[in-house]
Amino acid sequence: MNVWRELPKASTRGDSAWRNITRMAETGIFKPDERVELIRGVVRRMSPKNYAHVVAATKLHQRLMKSLAGRASVFKGDPLKLVRLDSEPEPDILAISSPDIEDYGKESSRPLLVIEVAESSLRYDLNAKAPVYAEANVPEYWVLNLVDRELVVFRSPKDGDYRERARYRSGDRVAPEAWPDVVIEVSRALSHPRPVLTRTPRPPQGCSFGFTCQARPTIPGRAREVAARRDAQGTVGHRG
Repeated sequence: MNVWRELPKASTRGDSAWRNITRMAETGIFKPDERVELIRGVVRRMSPKNYAHVVAATKLHQRLMKSLAGRASVFKGDPLKLVRLDSEPEPDILAISSPDIEDYGKESSRPLLVIEVAESSLRYDLNAKAPVYAEANVPEYWVLNLVDRELVVFRSPKDGDYRERARYRSGDRVAPEAWPDVVIEVSRALSHPRPVLTRTPRPPQGCSFGFTCQARPTIPGRAREVAARRDAQGTVGHRG
């Protein structure tokens, strides 16, 4: 996710917390269509996703969708309700155990992999959200770090924390424990820097692109003064 700005605490749990969020929207604390998340009873506002975030998340989503077809369901940016933890995060990627998408949110289908794409929210995703997913017994949690261009993998949740944490950089390959045949290349998951667009220069006055320039050449200031003086002298001499 991107930058977080903290809003008032929801103060109650589960569906009641979301009713409080609705009241916050009604009172103008945030817009009804604004993207927010509930983490341990605290409502947090998310900023718009940038180019690098969108591209990286879409790459991972497409890769997992193709590889897990018929074996699991993969969701992108959808909420994961954790009522016991008073939380409902919206991970960039969520892969559940059932291949039937209608099992989304049901107790019969377990979340097996959660992925967050992080840039401005990097510290929060690594330090605050990891314990939430661990306490919810999500077996594997990935953070695609766009700042340091690496993939951080959390595994083996126990007592509200992940016992294993590994970093993979460009050139490394990693697969989810639930699907060891689905190998992800870190370099391919990361988005390339967005090309910088430069402004096309305007043609000189009297010119246009694709046509012969009819404008007179520009003369530097001092030379222009001399040329004007000479023209004036030549005109006076002719009149005499």
